[in-house]
Amino acid sequence: MKVRLAGFNIEQELIQSLGKNRRIVPTPETIAAAYARISRSPKPVDTLRSEARRELKKARQSNQTIVFEMGHHSIAEHAVFNFDLEDLSRLAVEAVEHHRLASFTERSQRYVKLENQYIVPEEIRNSELLDDYLNLMRVQFEAYGRLLERLKEYFAQTRPELKEQPDRLENMAKEDARYITPLATQTQLGMTVNARTLEYMIRRLAASELAEMRGLAQALYEQAEAAAPSLLVFTGPTEYEKNTYTRLGEFAQSFMTRPFPRRPRNLIAMSASDVVLVDYTQNADNKLLAALLHSTSRATFAECLSRSEKQTLARKKEIFKLACQDLQAYDAVLREFEHLYVTFELVISAACFAQLKRHRLTTITAQPYDPDLGWTIPVSIAELKEHKSFKEVLSLTEEVYDKIAAVNPAAAQYVLTNSHQRRVLLTLNARELYHLSRLRQDSSAQWDIRDIVSRMVEQARNVMPLTLLLAGGKDGYARVYQELFGYEPKVTRLELPRPRQLPRSNSNQNSTRRRNNNEHQQS
Repeated sequence: MKVRLAGFNIEQELIQSLGKNRRIVPTPETIAAAYARISRSPKPVDTLRSEARRELKKARQSNQTIVFEMGHHSIAEHAVFNFDLEDLSRLAVEAVEHHRLASFTERSQRYVKLENQYIVPEEIRNSELLDDYLNLMRVQFEAYGRLLERLKEYFAQTRPELKEQPDRLENMAKEDARYITPLATQTQLGMTVNARTLEYMIRRLAASELAEMRGLAQALYEQAEAAAPSLLVFTGPTEYEKNTYTRLGEFAQSFMTRPFPRRPRNLIAMSASDVVLVDYTQNADNKLLAALLHSTSRATFAECLSRSEKQTLARKKEIFKLACQDLQAYDAVLREFEHLYVTFELVISAACFAQLKRHRLTTITAQPYDPDLGWTIPVSIAELKEHKSFKEVLSLTEEVYDKIAAVNPAAAQYVLTNSHQRRVLLTLNARELYHLSRLRQDSSAQWDIRDIVSRMVEQARNVMPLTLLLAGGKDGYARVYQELFGYEPKVTRLELPRPRQLPRSNSNQNSTRRRNNNEHQQS
């Protein structure tokens, strides 16, 4: 594992002064300290930042007092770190990306060919299960390599239009071949995170049952603590993080039974997943219209809701159309849509979950991966008549899984593949559902998550049909817009309008004058 602090936010004055004054320590703590003093000091913020740079020891003491003794933890959010995380397992990445208030860019298994690189967990490395584990890794990656070549040939034959697009053809093959690779597969990502979220991340990872997660917590702490010691204090695992889910699980075993049996082993499906709408905002369409009226009038919400409920369907649709008339495929719907929510229970593959977890403005809780839930096997595998060998690898995977699970259930997850499934509870508001729909129902989206999101939108439309009139992928937006309004949207090409270019000039004055003239003519 390699954890390297790639950078952190520091102010421009400090960067410029580093070459002149070697005594200045580059740290984001000075910004946090300066911003912490804004609420109680009459001094300009640039003066506060200058003082913090000159008196680093005092700034650090101030951070500890304000953030930790006074409880103003938001001050730590002004310090931001960039991390390179390398040689982590896919399983560890899921633990990292569980944290919503951070930014992640992960190596995609859809675009990068996977080599025979995987994590050997500490829990297995020194056990009698090591040989079984290593043999399974060999079998899984050999199957991946064989399927990759066969799938490239298959797509070349079935999609002749892709012969002129070899990169796209190969990526399609990688997309389906990866379903046989394990969660132990090594990957890397870039992460940007503020100090408050980082502290919480370290604390949660430190409480993990798995050594890889605990090692990651220690590495993150050591790197960040060296740069900003005053902002990372509560980093140790707490009893709450360590014991809560275990305690609930032990209690639940006394009266819960497994509700779903193992799926039939002869199952072949593009997606063997379940999508069930389990909860939603009642009277959703009327509440949306009420929220729209509430934002644009002086009436109470109760009055707006009462008026909305009394309107005819045509009148309600008129209000919705006024709200969405200028909506383009790249626009987010209005914030009023956030007052409505839907909750789904999903059973989805690891490959699908890897994409779903990137939608950070949703609420996602998940059970551990469970081989009893079945598999998602790409249709292309079945059409290649490789499903038998694919299932043979899955059967061997589950034999090794059972051996490891008897000793360490958490570590057993490493051997499960991208085709194995987990049960997920997903809650999101209608605005985020629109965003999910635009990205994942688009024809360019990966087929697994496209299928899942399409079924989510279909079920959500049953309870909020007016609200979701314009939901759908980017490539289908012009059609659904035309069906509602009777004409196409102003922007039919699915791209952002290009920004107006400023005229080239050596004179700032001339550039400003010409820009103002252009703006006047366009207005």
